[in-house]
Amino acid sequence: MIKIILHKFPQTPYMPDSIGRYPIHIASSVGVSSEIVNVVAKAYPEACVKQDFDGRTPLHLACDASRLLYEEDSSWDKGHLNRDTIKILLAMAPSSVNIEDVDEVNPIELALLSNADCKILSMLQKVSVSEHRQKHRSSKVAGSGEAGLSWNRWYPGRYSQATMTPPERKRGKFWNMVASGK
Repeated sequence: MIKIILHKFPQTPYMPDSIGRYPIHIASSVGVSSEIVNVVAKAYPEACVKQDFDGRTPLHLACDASRLLYEEDSSWDKGHLNRDTIKILLAMAPSSVNIEDVDEVNPIELALLSNADCKILSMLQKVSVSEHRQKHRSSKVAGSGEAGLSWNRWYPGRYSQATMTPPERKRGKFWNMVASGK
């Protein structure tokens, strides 16, 4: 049925509602079968990482057991996280696992608050770690990195563990704020 609708109205997956939610957001949150989520996700894969006005991605909604789409709504299937839906969303948009909403909550935290089973939490954690490593691996330049940590790898023993940053390198604004206690 969904395939027929998408065939008749191919623009549907590209149309957000009044609060920035695409069809994949709705499908991820209302407890439909993972097959439907898969069809909708493949129709517009880029929507899997898009954030609504609350900063939530489809993965946020799939990991939230309360699944309150709209404040006045109470009709959806609540309390059960669909592991297959989460798996599909992670495959389509793995970076969304580390995105925080406007309340600074990411999908892993929502899954924890929703008492997700260990398999779901493990799956989310593995993808999160992989994405974090990939992000930092691609942004590293020899001798740079967060807090100068890569200097110990390139010049082992040259700098003490306490400083971690080479003395001849200037610290940025963030580190100056940390050092001054602001």
